[in-house]
Order: sequence, then structure tokens, then C-alpha cells
Amino acid sequence: MSRQQALEKKITQNISSILAIDNKLKEQQHKLLNENTQEVKNQIDEEIINLLKQRDGYAAENNNLEEQIIHMDEANAGENDAAEGENDATEGENDANEGENDVNEGENDANEDSDKEN
Repeated sequence: MSRQQALEKKITQNISSILAIDNKLKEQQHKLLNENTQEVKNQIDEEIINLLKQRDGYAAENNNLEEQIIHMDEANAGENDAAEGENDATEGENDANEGENDVNEGENDANEDSDKEN
């Protein structure tokens, strides 16, 4: 598995965790609405705060992972551009060599014609 695939897999796992936390948040909010005692409401509030912190942590990690993927894509694009530049340079050298060969063939033809005349 490539590094990018591993990062993408981790992002998917984090999204699953975020969705699970969202479900827990809904449950806690429902409990909060049905609870009458302040002490239990305070406990539920703390649980909600902790869930929100966990959720924020997963979201922040995903942002970081997505940034890493973007940088990897940019690096790959740079490498591809460099390889294309090298290919273009090689093609230019090949064209120059072909031109030189054409000149040499022309000189050879001229020499042969000259030899025939002599």
C-alpha cells in the first residue's frame, strides 16, 4: 500500500469515527432534553464537550492528512514536469543529431558527386 493510500485509509477511518461520535452526540443531547436533575445534566454536558473535543481532533487530523496528500500530489506533479523536461531535452538532442546526420549525408553526396566528376 502506498503512503497516499495509507493516508486515505486513515481519513476514511477518521470519518467513521466522526460519524460514530455524531451519533453519540445525538443520544447525549436527547438524554439532556429528558433529564430533570441539574447534576445529571452537568455530567451529560461534560460528555458532550468531550465528544466534541474528540470530533474536533479527528477533523483536525483529517485536515493534516489531506494537506499531506496535496503536497504529495504537488511533488509528483513536479517530478512529472521534470521528467517531461528531460524528455524534451532528449528529443531536442535527437533532432540536432538528425540534422547533423542530414548535413553529413549532404556532404557525402557532394563528395561522391565530386569524385564522379573527377
